Amino acid sequence: MPPENADLMNTQAPMPARPSAPPALPTLPRTTNLMGSDSWAREIKTVAGPFAEDRAIAGAINTQRRMVESFEALESIRKNRNPTDTAAGHLNRASKAYTSMLEAAARNHDATLNTIKGRLVEIADQVEASLGLQVSHDAAEIRKALRAMTPEARGKAIQAAIDTKDGAIMHAVFTGREITTGVNDVQRNSFRRRAEEKYSPDLLKLRQALEKSQALVKGAFSDMFAVESLVVGKAEVASEFERQTAASDDAWLKFNSAIQ
Repeated sequence: MPPENADLMNTQAPMPARPSAPPALPTLPRTTNLMGSDSWAREIKTVAGPFAEDRAIAGAINTQRRMVESFEALESIRKNRNPTDTAAGHLNRASKAYTSMLEAAARNHDATLNTIKGRLVEIADQVEASLGLQVSHDAAEIRKALRAMTPEARGKAIQAAIDTKDGAIMHAVFTGREITTGVNDVQRNSFRRRAEEKYSPDLLKLRQALEKSQALVKGAFSDMFAVESLVVGKAEVASEFERQTAASDDAWLKFNSAIQ
């Protein structure tokens, strides 16, 4: 046998890549917070009415859209293994991708919520101004008079103050305690809501849309965070990846031993 052939026979075969068909990683669960960006945008803008293009709303819609896109991209990474990757390498890539996704989402989440928070403070000030509330030296007397009335008469007096935009009476009611006005918390909130709806209905729509946007961004980020333990599959999936790797290694070791 020529020397070169003997050398060839004694050369070990190289270890190949792992099998290209690993057990499938299960699809990650997600709620509607991480779906339908266009539908969410339409719904929130409808609620906002004339303020549909408010900067805080636009920012929240964009943040949720980016979360959806990154979540779907992560799913694609998980489901499409590079043939040259080992099983462990594929799981490691998926885990790193998830970490990067979550870090970016956290930054966008925080920035968006800070913008919404600031906008809600501005709206609260604007709504307050629209009511024309006035601090009156007669506030104590106003509250005393209201407390002395029957519930029916008291309600009519407060409603009349709302209808005529009597800032002194409204202020006395909205800032008073039940013991001084006879108006409990539920009633007071109801009267204030009526006043706000009468004098700043569009701002209330914007506030509702911002609160909806806030809840959406919070929910989407929470859903992303919740799947951390599932990104690389359940324990049985990881075990099957390890079993495949071990079986492949064992097969090649036996092959190399057999051809020597």
